[in-house]
Amino acid sequence: MTQDKNVNLVKIKIELFGTARMLTRKKNILINVPINTTLTTILSETLNQCPELSENIISIKPIKLRKSYTMNLNGYSYLENEKLKIKPNDSILLIPSQSGG
Repeated sequence: MTQDKNVNLVKIKIELFGTARMLTRKKNILINVPINTTLTTILSETLNQCPELSENIISIKPIKLRKSYTMNLNGYSYLENEKLKIKPNDSILLIPSQSGG
């Protein structure tokens, strides 16, 4: 991802669950994104670190989550809007939509 040197980047954690965890063999990854970012940027940075998520979890043309997956910010709100304001050390859960308790 090409960034303007004046853009403030923050490090966030992407926690992987279900098939995403099985495909990557990772519980989480760390990515850097601008404070004012987009869901597309988050997905793109996630794919940069975990290309095995391509097509199974994240479509690449256009970049978007498959309907069977969702993202949740800090365990409180689902990411549905394209524009997001992220804080340092935020955690985004990449979870199957059918997850239960």
